[in-house]
Amino acid sequence: MDIKDLEYFIAVFKYNSISKAAKKLYISQQGLSRIINKLEEELGVLLFYRTPSKLQLTEYGEYLLERANDLIKFHEDIINDLNSMKERKSGIIKIGLSYGVGVLLPHNIIENFVKQYPHVVLKFREFPDIVCEEEVLNERIDIGFCVAPVDENKFNIHSTHRHETYFMISEKNPLSKKPYINFEDISNETYIRFGKDTKGHNIFIQKCLKHGFEPKNNIAITAMESIYELCRNNVGIGFYVGPINSPLPQLKGIKIVRALNEDWFFDVTIVTKRGTYLNEITHIFLKHISKW
Repeated sequence: MDIKDLEYFIAVFKYNSISKAAKKLYISQQGLSRIINKLEEELGVLLFYRTPSKLQLTEYGEYLLERANDLIKFHEDIINDLNSMKERKSGIIKIGLSYGVGVLLPHNIIENFVKQYPHVVLKFREFPDIVCEEEVLNERIDIGFCVAPVDENKFNIHSTHRHETYFMISEKNPLSKKPYINFEDISNETYIRFGKDTKGHNIFIQKCLKHGFEPKNNIAITAMESIYELCRNNVGIGFYVGPINSPLPQLKGIKIVRALNEDWFFDVTIVTKRGTYLNEITHIFLKHISKW
């Protein structure tokens, strides 16, 4: 039984005659009779009482008529909704962010996308670096804004955006008075890091080891506001990540200071799972975000 069978059934009821319904439907009377007989056989019930002068619905026919109208309307609604989606570009895009990446997003570009496609819902979620990649591979999110590097055998890399890393130091700390800071200068400082087991943390540890020390104390937090507050109160030093060659922000009670003679970069790469189908609106978003 399909939607067309139900439409034929309703036509026979409407015209109270197989011959009249067949003429309106532009099919043969014998063909329509076979369709109704097959429908009754499939359902295992009699739908019409047949008399020489007319057809009359049985109780099963009355029930099917009511449900058939509902099903046909539901089917039409689905078709109309799908056509509307194609016309107005609607849908949901699930986006994963590695911890700390949210503050780096090009908010003006995302705002323009939302204005241009008001029926598209962008769902953002934050994860530790490795988890963000796993969420993409497990197809629980559509797009990942991950910290580089990522495995190019598993991911399509749509674009990579380089940022510079700075020390974030309380104005109460004497180090804040220096125009640049050597890594050796922070060997006895408490290190406030964003999240745990992040690639940014691992890079920092490697740089410290390169300069002959391992950070003694560290605090792991997943809320940027808390990191700002701890840095402001000189509990420890944190890190600020921003676009290269851009003006540094003015944060109350905090000084942003560059590391001396260090290439200390934080690369954000936009990825999708290799070999996975992406719908039209996701492709549009990826093209839009490439303006970053």
